Amino acid sequence: YSIVYNPNGGSGEMDVTAATYDSEATVATNGFMWAGHVFAGWATNATDEAAYAADYVLVLGAGIHDDQPSATLCSRLDTALGLMETSDAVFILCGGQGDDEIMPESHVMYNYMTAHGADPARLRVEDTSKNTVENVENAKAFLTEGASAAVITNEFHLARTRRIMARAGLDPVGIAAPTPYRSM
Repeated sequence: YSIVYNPNGGSGEMDVTAATYDSEATVATNGFMWAGHVFAGWATNATDEAAYAADYVLVLGAGIHDDQPSATLCSRLDTALGLMETSDAVFILCGGQGDDEIMPESHVMYNYMTAHGADPARLRVEDTSKNTVENVENAKAFLTEGASAAVITNEFHLARTRRIMARAGLDPVGIAAPTPYRSM
């Protein structure tokens, strides 16, 4: 059997992967590009949604109000909660404590996610970073060797964050959370 990859409107070429009937096969790393789109994983047939395949997902902080997440942060956390339902990834909650904050953002993130049904065993807390570069660099300490990672942030922040991930040696896979009308 052959696994053939379809760019579905994107560009680029990928070699066919050989597979044996009734045996597991490893699909290739995405080699397609499509401006304005982010690869989320492979669909197993024409009607399925993509199966998300990252081992870890970084969820970036975005401000808190006392012990509650900002609207922007809620959007990121809700996106993570939705992805948790279809992915086996471990989620790294990234955010230290700002000068005007009573606790680290990642602790508020953890409380929000567990209050909304997230499995605590799949959450990691990175609570020392002060900016996006530190978010990514500090989160790398949680990654096992050879693991894949993606990041959840808002659309307006995604391009910059993907560049930071690439500079840090990670695949620049991003998942856009909607930006609330009134974001902070």
